[in-house]
Parts: sequence; C-alpha cells; structure tokens
Amino acid sequence: MIPYKYILFRIIAIFPVVVGAVTLMFIIMRLIPADPVLMLIDPAHRTPEVIASMRKAMGLDQPLYVQYFSYLFNVFRGDLGYSWHSGHTVTEELIMRFPATLELVTISLIVCVLVGIPLGILAGWRRGKMADHFASGITLAGLSLPPFWWGIILIILFYFFIPLCPAPLGRISIGVNPPTHITGLYLLDSLLTGNTVVFVDSFRHLILPVAALAFFNLALLTKLQRSEIAEALESDYIKTARAKGASETTVLFKHALKNALLPTITEIGLIFGGLIGGEVVVEQVFSWPGMGRYAVDCIQFVDYAGLQGFIIVVVLTFTVVNLITDLLYAFIDPRIKQ
Repeated sequence: MIPYKYILFRIIAIFPVVVGAVTLMFIIMRLIPADPVLMLIDPAHRTPEVIASMRKAMGLDQPLYVQYFSYLFNVFRGDLGYSWHSGHTVTEELIMRFPATLELVTISLIVCVLVGIPLGILAGWRRGKMADHFASGITLAGLSLPPFWWGIILIILFYFFIPLCPAPLGRISIGVNPPTHITGLYLLDSLLTGNTVVFVDSFRHLILPVAALAFFNLALLTKLQRSEIAEALESDYIKTARAKGASETTVLFKHALKNALLPTITEIGLIFGGLIGGEVVVEQVFSWPGMGRYAVDCIQFVDYAGLQGFIIVVVLTFTVVNLITDLLYAFIDPRIKQ
C-alpha cells in the first residue's frame, strides 16, 4: 500500500528545506568580498553614474531584507532570476545545461551500482580471501583522492600518455554535429535517431569523466555493501538457515542480500544527490557544459541568482531522491512502516 500521507508530508517538508537553503546561500553570497556590478562593467566605463544605474537594474540598490524577500517570493513563483553574466534567465540556463549533467551523473551512478554492489557482495561473502583484498584495494584507492583529482590523473594517463580517449573538451568532438535534440541526452538522442557516429563519439567523451565521478562513490558503495553482507552472514537467522541445510548460494541471495540491500538503497540515493552537486569541479576539469560548470562561472562573476538557482536544483534533487529511496524500503520489505 502506498503511504499517501507520508508522501504528502515529505512534499510539504520540501518547502522549509528550500527556504533554508536559499536563505543560507543568500547570506553566503552577500559575504563574498566582491561586487557583481564591478565584475560586469568594463574598467574603462566604471563611472559613478553607470555603476548606480547598473545597481538599480540588478536590484542591488535595495536593502538586503527587501532583496531577500523579493527573491524568495519570485522563487516560489517559479522565477529564479536573471543571470547577468550570461544574458539569459537562470531557468533557461539550468534547463539548457541539465541534460549534460543528468547524462554524466546517471551513467556514473549506473557504473557505481553495477560494479560496487557485486564487488561488495563478493568481498563480504569471501572475507579474508583474494576477492576481499581486491575490494579493499579498490576502496582504498577510490577514497584516497577526490573525483576531480582522479579526473586529472585519468586525463594525463589516457589522453596524454596513452591516447585512448578524446580531448577533455566537452560532450562531443569538434567537427561532429550534436544529434537531433529530443531529450538533450546525447547517447539517447543518437540512439533514437540512429546516429552511430555521434553515439560512439559522445560515449568516448563520457568515459573519463564518468570514471572520475564513479570511482570515489563506487568505493563508498563497495565498502558499505561488504560491511552489510558480512554482518548479515553472522546473523542468527542465517545460522538457522544453514542449520536447516540451505546452500551457501541460497543463504546469500535469498536471506542475507535482502536485508543487506536496505542501507545500500539509501546510500545509492545519497550518491545520486551528491553526484548532482558534487560534479561541479569535475565538469570544470573536463569542460563539460553542465550545471556544475555554470555554477563555477557564477562564482567567478559573483552571479547571485545563477548560483542560488543551482543550489535550489541540488536541494530539490536531494529531497526527491531521498523520498524515492524511502518509498523503496516499503516495497522491498513490507514490514517497514513509514
């Protein structure tokens, strides 16, 4: 049975979370020791009249509390403001860049799940053996450096020293036209239009940034899954199943894995939300035209509205994904009540 009251409560709870995030980001942005007006005006034209006119146009001549409540009111109307450094509204910028980020993050998550969970299960099942040592090495390597450092290392290895991957300059090679726009996801659009050239080229451009993003989170998922499987295999109900003559395969997949996957589902949700907000520097390293790179540009130009809009998208993603993972608990184990 779908817990409608719980879903409604969680949806209502999104509003104070968004308000808190907007408030915090509003304060932090105003504490940055830089003037967005001066960033936009050429030094040769920085006269008092031009500066005052620009401040008025940007609404920065108003008191801070007026700016805050005005922005908050506009956010709940669906207006995220105007991105002065790009010349477009924040909503237009985020919609235009969201497919690039979504494609990168989704494929990274798929790699994490397809590699991390089986590796963690194998390590927990074969504790102290070769598979466990291998998984521990992967975990140690993945957690030793942040994703953007892995990105730099991968570029050096597989573009400069061993040129197996294309230049880290975006989603597609120069001279190759993007696929016909349907979803904005290059892999999916090229498949839908039967454009194999674009599919192969965009796939090759995804390899290094996906690997950089996935490696760190894959290590987290492997470590968690190993721990959960090892703990489940020591439980009393597992000992009872073995005493009744159940095979090790039955014990692992029918009994232990069902309970061991519950914390992993939560971790997958957190990883996805973290990838949306955490790919900022990785996108910059690979010149990936997604929301993360847009956020970096907003920081450089002290673009209040753009960065605040990016934070709102990240917060909404976290809350929605957490709601979905909580609901999955009920489907996996009906005994869990929301």
